[in-house]
Amino acid sequence: MSAWTRFACAIRPSLSTRPSTATPAAAAALVALTGRRVIAVERVGKRLGLRFERGALVMHLGMTGRWETGAEPAHARLGLRVGERWTWFADARRFGCVVPCALDALQPALHAGMGPDALAALPDAEALRERLSGRRSLKVALLDQAVLAGLGNIHVVEALWRAGLHPNRAAGSLSLRECARLRQGIAEQLADALAQLGEEQELVYLTQGGRNPFTVYGREGARCARCGEAIVKATLAARSTWWCPSCQPAPYSNLT
Repeated sequence: MSAWTRFACAIRPSLSTRPSTATPAAAAALVALTGRRVIAVERVGKRLGLRFERGALVMHLGMTGRWETGAEPAHARLGLRVGERWTWFADARRFGCVVPCALDALQPALHAGMGPDALAALPDAEALRERLSGRRSLKVALLDQAVLAGLGNIHVVEALWRAGLHPNRAAGSLSLRECARLRQGIAEQLADALAQLGEEQELVYLTQGGRNPFTVYGREGARCARCGEAIVKATLAARSTWWCPSCQPAPYSNLT
C-alpha cells in the first residue's frame, strides 16, 4: 500500500471529529504502512478498520465521509493505493478521520464505547427495551453509540417516524410492543438508506444541495406522507429534530 494526502488533518492520533487534533506523528505512522498488504476490512457502527500484516488503520466516516474507487472525487482528503487501484477518502464536512494504530489495538479501538451494531446485530425488542432504560429522551438515547452503534441524527429521526414515536419520549417508558415497532423502524430505515446510498441520493442531498430523499428530516412545514399533518422541527440536545405531531404524539408538553 502507498498513501497520498491532500488534507493532512484527516490523519489523527485518536478518533476525533476535530481536525485540530491532527499531529505530524499520526501522519508519519500512516506513511510507515507503505508497502504493507491489506489482509482484512472490518466495521463496527460508524467505525471502519483496515488490518495490515503489521499495523492497522481505524477510521470514522463522520457525517459525509466515504471511500470511493476510480478517479479522484471531489472533497478527497486521503488516497490509498493498493496494487494498481486507488481508493479515496472523500469528506465534504471534514468530521471524518483516519487513525493509524498497532495491530493489537485495532479491535479495542473499533469496539471502545460501542453498543451492538444497529445493522449487523440489532437487538430484539426485549433487549432493546433493556438498553433504552432511563429518563433521557428517546432521540438522545438512540444517538448514544453505547446504546446502539451506527445510528446518526438523520436515521434516528426517520426511524422514529416509522415507529410512530415522539423524539422526546422518555426512553425508559417504551412498552415491549413499542420497542418492537422501533426495532422494525430502525431496520427498515437502514435498509432504505443503503439503497439510497447505492443511488447516491443521500450523499448528493447532504453535500451538493440535491433533492431531499427523506420522509421527515429537513421537511418542516411539508405534509406528513402518512397522515397529511405538517411536519414540525425543534432542537433537542443541540440537534435539529423533525417529527409529525399526529403520527408521533408528544407524551408531555415541553417539546411541542
